[in-house]
Amino acid sequence: RIWTGVSSGEIEQMRSHIQRLQRMLRDTEMHERKLKDREKGLSEKVDALERSLARAESGQIEYQKNVFVKYMENVTEQDSLLPVVATVLKLSDQEVERIKKKRADGSSIFSLNFL
Repeated sequence: RIWTGVSSGEIEQMRSHIQRLQRMLRDTEMHERKLKDREKGLSEKVDALERSLARAESGQIEYQKNVFVKYMENVTEQDSLLPVVATVLKLSDQEVERIKKKRADGSSIFSLNFL
């Protein structure tokens, strides 16, 4: 044996220490696997949320475009569509009032009938 001069008690302590270190290593590796699994799951959720957000934004843009086109096409309905356009475009009260004033004055492109 190479362990000359080492007592059996010291050898037992070393073995016990090695076993503790091996358990710690296994626990750490298991914890790492769990964290990697969790990271993968969270990454998949983030990807799904990003795709969902992109679809929602795409749909919102399409809705905004349709409202605007309808607003521009239907001069007679512009008064009733103005609140919808204001909501969709998040216009301030001052902006809505400015549009109403220009329409009442007849000096706005919105008050012209292109058809």
